[in-house]
Amino acid sequence: MTKIQAICFDAFGTLVEITDKRRPFRALLRRDVKGISAEEVLTKPLNLREVAAGVSHELGEGGLAELEADLEAECASIRLRPGIAEIWQSLRERGLRIAVCSNLALPYGVPLLAALPDAPDAVILSYEVGLVKPDPAIFHLVCDRLGLQPAEIQFVGDTPSADVDGPRAIGMPAMLIADFEAYLARRVYVVGDLPEDIVAMIEAAEYGSGPQQAPADDPPKPTLFVKGSGLGRLVSLEEGKALLDEITIDDDSTDWAASELLNPTNLAERLQISLATLDAWRTAKRTIAFRNDAGEYIYPVRQFDGSEPVEGLNRVVAFLPSPEEAWEWLVTPCRYTNDEAPIDRLRSKYIDEVVRAAEGVNDFG
Repeated sequence: MTKIQAICFDAFGTLVEITDKRRPFRALLRRDVKGISAEEVLTKPLNLREVAAGVSHELGEGGLAELEADLEAECASIRLRPGIAEIWQSLRERGLRIAVCSNLALPYGVPLLAALPDAPDAVILSYEVGLVKPDPAIFHLVCDRLGLQPAEIQFVGDTPSADVDGPRAIGMPAMLIADFEAYLARRVYVVGDLPEDIVAMIEAAEYGSGPQQAPADDPPKPTLFVKGSGLGRLVSLEEGKALLDEITIDDDSTDWAASELLNPTNLAERLQISLATLDAWRTAKRTIAFRNDAGEYIYPVRQFDGSEPVEGLNRVVAFLPSPEEAWEWLVTPCRYTNDEAPIDRLRSKYIDEVVRAAEGVNDFG
């Protein structure tokens, strides 16, 4: 087996963490479907004001100042994750080189490097190189910066698609930080034994196979057959519009929601379920609902398949901080879901793919 010469770490969620999360970039880009994209923020050296200038909605100086304060608070709260300093020192003692490869926005770069125990041997940051994981080119760049072959570098990160599947696609061994730490917790009992055990673990890492998929939370459900009553009576265009107005919600979020929105009563009637069932699904996070200006829950219809929530939706929602952000992510085409909207991939039964993509959702640091 090729001997490992270097360890390349992901940054946020692996080496460091933000202890005071404000998510200013996410707030800035929310509902902005025509302006600057999230990928541009990660692949260009843009500060917060430059990003604000590229969005398609008005923010105002007061709103921008508030987001800048949030960003400053986030950057000031960047800390090494527990146990990382000891691992870093042990790798150094064994003569292993250390690199960092991260998807992040410009403002997080300097505080990230300041939080590390010492200067890495190579630093590859998405906003500097114009590439994001899991693009194979960024992992080849890691090899170039270290002067090593893929098989001589062990990648460690916290996101399966970006930090495991990505490097393995070019022949670079990779593992999740959770597995790395679990190994240490299981095998290492004496501090002095740490370096040898880390190296042994790295050299024994499996190549090529993807991460194991978590089983679905819910058991398979029986197929429900609903008998319709035909096309129904023909109506004029004007009458049709009036009927639609009665059952749909006139809400400003319709454009960004990319779905018809219904209130609980109308949705329950359409799905032929009880209001109690619908509310139970919402409480259990099997469905996504958000409040309109009147304080009433509204539901995107696109999240339902037949008379049930799309399978796997609850597993995805668990990784997103709010219903609005969860739905925004689900309807936005994503490079990790075949450049399709994740909700459509869920409907096509690519459940594990979408769940793994959702695992990597975070802010821009």
